[in-house]
Amino acid sequence: MKNNIIYILPKYNFFSNGRRGRVTHALGVMEGIAKNNVKVTAISGCGLDNYKNELPNTVEYLQIPLGKFFKKIPGLRCVIWNLKLLIQLIILVRKKNAKCIIIRYSVSNCIFMYLMRKMLSNVFWICEVNSLAFHQLHALPEKLKRTVFFCEKLILSKMNLVTVVSNKLFMDIKNYPRPVQSKVIVLHNASSSDNFISNNAETTRKRIIYMGILQSYYDFDMLIDVFKDFKNKINSKIELHIYGDGPQYEKISRIVGKDDNVVLHGRYDLHTVKDQINPSKDIFVLPYKSRGLSEIGSPIKLYEYMSLGVPTIAASVGQIKEVLIHKDNSYLYDPLSKESLLNCIKLAVNDDDLRENIRKKVRNDFLEKHTWQKRMKELLDVLENE
Repeated sequence: MKNNIIYILPKYNFFSNGRRGRVTHALGVMEGIAKNNVKVTAISGCGLDNYKNELPNTVEYLQIPLGKFFKKIPGLRCVIWNLKLLIQLIILVRKKNAKCIIIRYSVSNCIFMYLMRKMLSNVFWICEVNSLAFHQLHALPEKLKRTVFFCEKLILSKMNLVTVVSNKLFMDIKNYPRPVQSKVIVLHNASSSDNFISNNAETTRKRIIYMGILQSYYDFDMLIDVFKDFKNKINSKIELHIYGDGPQYEKISRIVGKDDNVVLHGRYDLHTVKDQINPSKDIFVLPYKSRGLSEIGSPIKLYEYMSLGVPTIAASVGQIKEVLIHKDNSYLYDPLSKESLLNCIKLAVNDDDLRENIRKKVRNDFLEKHTWQKRMKELLDVLENE
């Protein structure tokens, strides 16, 4: 069954809107399957070409263009592209004699997911779920949210296997009224083992570093406030570096003001930034808020940080507190307490021996448990028994 796997990323702009969590996840899945010596062919919209150098040579992919004409018609472009996807998928399954398909769940493509499943019923279908619309529709009335959830679970029940990225998603899918009938397993996110920083960049100051999209579920207000407090009262030579762009960029820029110790870098390329990091002095930070997606999903940024072998200060929420242990492989703080965050910064900056021990431990833990190769081995082992 697992000799030829087809991996569907069912959006015409999945790869063309720039690097984000979903792209990193998809590339990781392809890498992990290939490193387990299993053939995988990805099928999606255009843009995957931009990342081909990050993939093993054995990974194949098919890009389906939308067409300039249909891009101008919002109501038709998704329908037309999904019809093209369906046709190309049927051809690809026959060509590769594929027995297994993995498809990333997308609520906007539910109808076409159902059609694909019906038309290729002789193939083993796996649906990977990173989040559900149910968890994101906070403003809707409870009855309507339940209706959405019922429809989502109806689609998932048509799959042979459903993978979810967190225990919270698993509990919701299996224990909520009318549970999904398909087999469901938990597969956390992961990262590439190739990310390790082998050389220390020359730096004179200790730096706290955030890298990623500046989303509203991060508490940058609290991070900057506590950092300034630490800088003004305890150590004026520390720096805060924020790499990335996103919805919160302008707000963060206003909060930072003219503070020379806080640097906003804007958009970045991880491979370039890696050369500027010193794992023996730098400290990463994951400033999640206490509620929201952090409690439901699997923060891919967590595993990316671990793979780089740099100590991390992280909010103790969701999956983070399942993976990281305070003063063992990280520094954990209460996301509702400024004092807790301040104490973590003090500990990370002042105790060089502990920071070095944490740096080594987090990298070893990552290699033992959280590479994409190991994560996909878990999935392939399940397929072996199907």
